[in-house]
Amino acid sequence: MKQKTNWLLVVLGGVGYTALIGASYVANLQYVLFQAATGFSDAEIGAIVGVVGSVALFGYLFGGVLSDFMKTKTLMVLSHFAVPVLLFFLLGMPNHRTFMIIEFGLAFFSIFTYWTPMAKFVSDLGAPEDEGKRYGFFFMASSITGFLVGLVAAYFIRHFDAVVALRNVFLVYMGLNIITGLAIIFSYKEQAVEGEASLDDKFQLKYVWQALKMPAIWLIGIMGFAAYGTGKAMVYLTPYLQDCFGLPLETVQILSSVSAYGIAIFMSPVAGMLTDKMKSATKLLRIMLVGFIITCVAVYLVPVQASFSWVLIVCLCLGAAFYAVDQANWFTPLSEISFPSQVRGTVIGIVSVLEFSGDAFLYNVYGNMLENNGLEAGYKMIYMNIGIIAVVGLLAGVILKKYTRKDNA
Repeated sequence: MKQKTNWLLVVLGGVGYTALIGASYVANLQYVLFQAATGFSDAEIGAIVGVVGSVALFGYLFGGVLSDFMKTKTLMVLSHFAVPVLLFFLLGMPNHRTFMIIEFGLAFFSIFTYWTPMAKFVSDLGAPEDEGKRYGFFFMASSITGFLVGLVAAYFIRHFDAVVALRNVFLVYMGLNIITGLAIIFSYKEQAVEGEASLDDKFQLKYVWQALKMPAIWLIGIMGFAAYGTGKAMVYLTPYLQDCFGLPLETVQILSSVSAYGIAIFMSPVAGMLTDKMKSATKLLRIMLVGFIITCVAVYLVPVQASFSWVLIVCLCLGAAFYAVDQANWFTPLSEISFPSQVRGTVIGIVSVLEFSGDAFLYNVYGNMLENNGLEAGYKMIYMNIGIIAVVGLLAGVILKKYTRKDNA
C-alpha cells in the first residue's frame, strides 16, 4: 500500500512541477504566443527568461541550504500558492519592466523555495536503485500535464486573439497550482529520513567545502549545463520554422507542445528505465550528448527552404527526445558519487547552479544574435554555438568516468 501511495505521489509531483515551472517559463514554453500577445522583441523575451537564470545563481545554492533545515512539504506548498498570486498581476498584460519584476518573483518561488525540495521529494519516495524510474514517471506526468496545457493553448489561439489566449493560459496555470497545493496539504505526509543529521551537523562549513573540492561535482555540473542548455535551445526551432520556413502560428504552437511535452510523455519513463538498466546515468547522458551534437549539425546545415521544413521537424522531435533523457537524469548522477549526507540539499544546489546557470545568460545571448544578425543567420549561429557547448559537455562526461563508482565497478 505504501509503495502504491509513493508512486501516486510521484505522479502528483509531476503535475505540480509543470504547474509551477510552466508558469515561470511561460515566455519560453509559449514563445510564439507570448511574443504575439505582448509585442516584445526577441531580446526583450530573452531578458525576461534570463531573470529565471539570474535568480538561479543564488536560488539553487541557498535554496538547497534552506531545504536542509525546513520541511519539504512546507516549501512546496508555499511555492504552489505564491505563484498564482503573482500570475494574477500578469493578467492585465503589463509593460516589460513590470513583467521583469513579476518574473523575478515567479523565479524565486519556482527555484529558491521549490527546486531542491522537489528533488528530495522524488528521491525519498523509494530505493536508490529505482530512482531513475521514479524520475521517469515524475516527468512523464509532468509532460502529460504540459502537453494538455499546450493543446488548450492551441484551442485558445484558434478561438481568441493572442492577448486573451495568453491570459487564459495564465488562468490555467493558476488553477493547476492551487489544486496541486491543496492536494499536497491533504495527501502528502512527510516522513523523517532515516539517519538524518542534526541541525548543527548540517551547517558545518567543512562539509560544504569538501563538496566544492570534489572534481566529480564540477564535472557533473558541466555535463549537465551542456545537456540542459542544448535541450532548452531546441525551443528556437519553432520560431525558426515560422520565421524562415513559413509555417503558420497554429501549426507552430502544436509542434511546440509536442516537442516540449508530447514526446517526453513516452521518453521520460523509457529514459528512467534505461538509466536503471544501464545502472549509470552518466553513461546514458554521454550517449545523449552525441545525439545532440548530430542534431545541431543537421540544423546548421539544412537549407532554408520550405521544402526542407520536415528536416527541422525531425530535428525538433529528436532534440525533445534527447532532452527527455537529460530531464530524467538531472540528479541521478549524484547517486554515482560520494558526498556527506548532512548536506545533500546543498550538494543538489551546487550542481543545480552549474547545470542550470545557462538560463541566466544564454537566452539573452541568443535573443541578441537574432536581433543583430538577422533571423536566418541568427538561428544558424545559435545552433553552431550550442553544438560546441554539447561537445564540451561530452568531454566533461568522458573525464567524469574515472570519478564515478559505477564506471569503475
